Amino acid sequence: MALAAAILLAPWIALHAPVYLGPRSALPPAPPGWDDPLHLASTAQLFYGTTAAHYTALGAISLLAAVAALVALRQPGASGLSSARRAGGAVAAVAAGVTAALVLVFVTGPLHSGREVGLRYAIPFLLGAAAPAIPLALGLPGPLPRATAALLVAGALGVACSFLPVAVQRAGQAVAHGTLLAYRGAPGYGPYTRDALSDAARARVRRLQELVPPGEPLLAWVNFPYHVDLRRNPVDLVEPTALGSPWARLPSAPRYVLWQYRGLAFRSPEYLDSVARGPGAHERRTARRIAAFTGAFELAVAEGAVLADDEEIRLVRRR
Repeated sequence: MALAAAILLAPWIALHAPVYLGPRSALPPAPPGWDDPLHLASTAQLFYGTTAAHYTALGAISLLAAVAALVALRQPGASGLSSARRAGGAVAAVAAGVTAALVLVFVTGPLHSGREVGLRYAIPFLLGAAAPAIPLALGLPGPLPRATAALLVAGALGVACSFLPVAVQRAGQAVAHGTLLAYRGAPGYGPYTRDALSDAARARVRRLQELVPPGEPLLAWVNFPYHVDLRRNPVDLVEPTALGSPWARLPSAPRYVLWQYRGLAFRSPEYLDSVARGPGAHERRTARRIAAFTGAFELAVAEGAVLADDEEIRLVRRR
């Protein structure tokens, strides 16, 4: 198994090893930000739907299923090897899922994007704990105590029913907007997405790129980089989230710079400042880096000749 894993990872390692082992740029320290305390019993709605209490209940019913599995295992007639394995599987699933969820929320959450986002990443682990634990506990040979079985079934049904309003809302969202995203975007996100994927947006980018001589290196920071013709020019694409990586740096003095300085997805200085003071050390540090890169782009524009500007995207030839 180890050899198979090494073979599967070898292409990825060969491709990315130079990046990880190469020179690194100094990352600014994460400035102090406000803490986002997450109360597990809170009924305040999260930005991606439901509440923390919903997911706490999901973890609790998983723990109840694990206890029920252990209780069933101790009943007469339920001491067989297969029963022990199934009960152990239920307990292991719950232990791994709930532990991973708590680590993501309370340990890695403040280090990355905050506890609320940490809970979002913990949801698959909570689902992974509940899904096998409940049927394994109910399916073990040997009768569960009637009260335990009733509580387990009622709890599972109650937790499932508590998610129904959000499920109905997301189904309606899928019908109306064609997406199952658990959170709602900005009011203009739908029209922006249609425009960003349109032939008109592609034509805008290509029209600007045609002003760059074929084969000339191009540094591009635009919200729809998939429209840039990578065959026409060697292109270095800037991805804002990746700027938090310690190896992120501007390539050496490209003559041509394509920069989108306005639009729905543009990160304004005010937005970056708010993120730099928010929860999650990684998010704060990345916001500082994006602001620094934005300053470098502004300097490149100020020192160069503007070849074209459509009031959102600007093409500059540096002197």
